[in-house]
Amino acid sequence: MRKNYVLDTNVLLADADSIYKFEENNVYIPMVVIDELDGLKESKDSETAYNARRANRALQMIQKEMATDGHTALDNGGMLVFSPAYDSYKYMKEYGLSDKNDHKIISVVLEIRDRNLSEETILVTNDIAMQIKSVLYGINVQDYKNQQLEYSYTGRKTIADMPAAEIDCLYSDKQIPCHHDDCEENQFILLKSSEDIQKQALAICKEHSFHLIKNDMDGICSLPNIQPKNLGQKYALYALNHDFPLTILSGPAGTGKTYLSLAVGLKMVMEGKVRQVLLLRPQAFFDSEIGFLPGDEQSKIDPLMRPFYDNLESILELNGYDSDKIQEKITKLFATGKLRAESFAYIRGRNITNSFIILDEAQNATRSQIQGAVTRAGSKSRIVLCGDPEQVDNPRLDSHNNGLVFAMNKMKGSRLCCQMSFEKNECCRSPLAEEATKRMFSVSYTHLRAHETGKISYA
Repeated sequence: MRKNYVLDTNVLLADADSIYKFEENNVYIPMVVIDELDGLKESKDSETAYNARRANRALQMIQKEMATDGHTALDNGGMLVFSPAYDSYKYMKEYGLSDKNDHKIISVVLEIRDRNLSEETILVTNDIAMQIKSVLYGINVQDYKNQQLEYSYTGRKTIADMPAAEIDCLYSDKQIPCHHDDCEENQFILLKSSEDIQKQALAICKEHSFHLIKNDMDGICSLPNIQPKNLGQKYALYALNHDFPLTILSGPAGTGKTYLSLAVGLKMVMEGKVRQVLLLRPQAFFDSEIGFLPGDEQSKIDPLMRPFYDNLESILELNGYDSDKIQEKITKLFATGKLRAESFAYIRGRNITNSFIILDEAQNATRSQIQGAVTRAGSKSRIVLCGDPEQVDNPRLDSHNNGLVFAMNKMKGSRLCCQMSFEKNECCRSPLAEEATKRMFSVSYTHLRAHETGKISYA
């Protein structure tokens, strides 16, 4: 039996091709959604404006072949319908709906449902408030799942049944064949012997072989006082100090993702291995056009780059700089162009060469922003993506459709990418910060995960 799917505006903004992804079913686009897309095409948020224009073009291509009744057959066997609200005022009055756009969409869904009682009608939206409202009016509602991805791959694993002789061979030969089919390219492996609990080795899987990672990390970071505090940081430093064009570090706040990335980038620019360290940090208002704000570009983005500056001060202090000289050194690094902080809004279309590019808070970037950033890396450039998929501040994204999770999934197994996820017990913050996180966020975090896994409902 065919189903009727009514798409909310945010679905088309997330994926302009979503209309083709509902198999042999009817896809309805309410007129108010087209009005919203038209209003968003000149949004101050450049990403929203781009997505709105893309969705409008996709609908325009279909409209050229559309019948006068607003119906057109899709190549996948489905049907697209531009749906005016014939009796919208009737439904709005009957159900006590206002003239808000969300309520207009709800009235269209109610009308389509009542006109097609033999078919299931479903509203597709990623807006949580819209989902709650719809359930209150008895509407069947779903997330748009085509862009939802899992992030179960951590870039690290433990093999606990390794023969002791093979571990000995790894230490002597520096590499041994990998006979485990479930090991990915550039995956970190902790090898443990089943015969001798004291015997273990750290390795990375490359071209179907285990390559030894030294337990002693001396020399891996030439800034002498930057040393790993746990296994995750060892893996991260290995990835950052080797020639991977793309490194992805994910995990909870306080695990040292940004700190270690900045320390290694600073080391590389001081050694002349790269021309500059480029700092990028997507934020909801950061990605919008910033011209209406006072000051030049640097003064506008400075507050957003404060976490980088804090880490810089700590790194320089640990490496022997007097407190009264630290700010002078940071100023000099920026003045000479060795360090740059730029607006993420203007990265599209560039070719950035010979640079160490750090994109922090990558979970707040969209898929297209991550695609744009990664494809901007030119000759001799490296990109590091840092973020926590669980801490999404962008209202249009969640833990399953953000740019960081997209990159983690798509780049899994690539020989040009090394990724590693920190575990929660690898947080290096102060005892107070760890205790506050545990006590103040545990309830809301558990509730959120219960919703995402379907263990609670809106009803």
